[in-house]
Amino acid sequence: MMDGNIDLLFYLVYSEANSKLETYEKVKYFYNSANYEDIRNDLKKIEWSTIIRDDISIHEAWDNFYNTTMQLIERHVPKKVITCNKSSRWNARWIAVYVP
Repeated sequence: MMDGNIDLLFYLVYSEANSKLETYEKVKYFYNSANYEDIRNDLKKIEWSTIIRDDISIHEAWDNFYNTTMQLIERHVPKKVITCNKSSRWNARWIAVYVP
């Protein structure tokens, strides 16, 4: 018979799925090593009036600006592809077990 004190024992249980984590690739840019002089020179050569025109929507203008900027980044900023885990690092589960 219990006297009102319940002793609980907590176990940390890891699922087998943790050993087979799904992964994805992510690009990491090293902006501190970028060639900013070449970026500046390329920016001066761009005809911005053809990129951001009056006859297109703001969304199209943003897309054009973004794509132009990303081309410069791809050309002048060193990068590395890294592999990341999709699942969270908090995959462990706590289970409360009554211990008489």
